[in-house]
This record gives sequence, C-alpha cells and structure tokens, in this order.
Amino acid sequence: MPPPPLLRAARAILGLTQIQLGEKSGVAHTTVRRLEQSVADVKPETAYKLVLAFSELGIEFARPAAGVGWRLSLRTDKR
Repeated sequence: MPPPPLLRAARAILGLTQIQLGEKSGVAHTTVRRLEQSVADVKPETAYKLVLAFSELGIEFARPAAGVGWRLSLRTDKR
C-alpha cells in the first residue's frame, strides 16, 4: 500500500475529494480520511480497491526499488 502522503498527492493530482475517491473506489470516505491520516490499518481488500480505482483514473504507483522510494505517475492514455 502506498504511504499516506502519496495517497493524498494522487488524490490531489486528480482533483478528487475524499468523498469522491470513496465513491469511485467503493471505500467509505471516512476510511479514506483515516488512511490518509495514518490512523487506520489497511485491509488487503481496501488497499486493492484504492489502488485499482487510482489505476482506472490514470494513477500508477511504483514500489520502492534500488534505493528509490515510492513514486507515482499520471498516465495520459487512461484505460
């Protein structure tokens, strides 16, 4: 699961509110808020729903590798 600051950044890039992201991902907006604030533990199903929603909206996350931290990118060819 991407870290909270990256989740907030991805949502901001897309111009979505927590409520809108919740609706698009099927995750309660209160859960989105708690995840962004690092208050909640993430169930695998919840992480999958969020990452899938971001992917469908054109955001891709890259896990840390070779000394480089988490990254995100915005696809211009949305699926």
